[in-house]
Amino acid sequence: HRAKDCPKKEKLNALVAEEIGNFEPYEGCPTRVNPLQLLSTIREVTRTAPFLGLLYVKVVLNSMEIYAVIDTGASHNFVNERIVGKLGLKVDKNTSKIKAVNTAARPVQGMARDVFVEIGTWRGQLNLMIVPLDDFDVIFGIDFLTRNKVVPMLHLKGLMFVDDNQPCYVS
Repeated sequence: HRAKDCPKKEKLNALVAEEIGNFEPYEGCPTRVNPLQLLSTIREVTRTAPFLGLLYVKVVLNSMEIYAVIDTGASHNFVNERIVGKLGLKVDKNTSKIKAVNTAARPVQGMARDVFVEIGTWRGQLNLMIVPLDDFDVIFGIDFLTRNKVVPMLHLKGLMFVDDNQPCYVS
């Protein structure tokens, strides 16, 4: 509560009057709080702009450095069919189909299994669906996040790996 609203204000004034002698507080003057007491409670609050973009991370896929987008709306991990040759991925046949928003279902070109991935200090293996992509070459979805215990930290623009074997943070 504020000093002017203190229910024990009269007791405090009486205590001060006893120590000083017969002291009558000024009727029209408010009781003041020592400004030094408030100094430690005042601090600057900085606000950062909300993160509105996509989260990209630098990854090493099969010994090739590339950027991947982290998409919490994607169910699986995807790689663009145009870069499969550059990455040297071994592709297995797959009869699945994929449907994106506002498009017809298209067949998956194949599946690259147990692809070595390195993100910062974290190392692991992923399965990648080979599909035709327009905007990105590599997309890591919910499959990547849940299997590897990864938490996107959008306000820090990075990923937190909370796996028991390899905990780390990558920005």
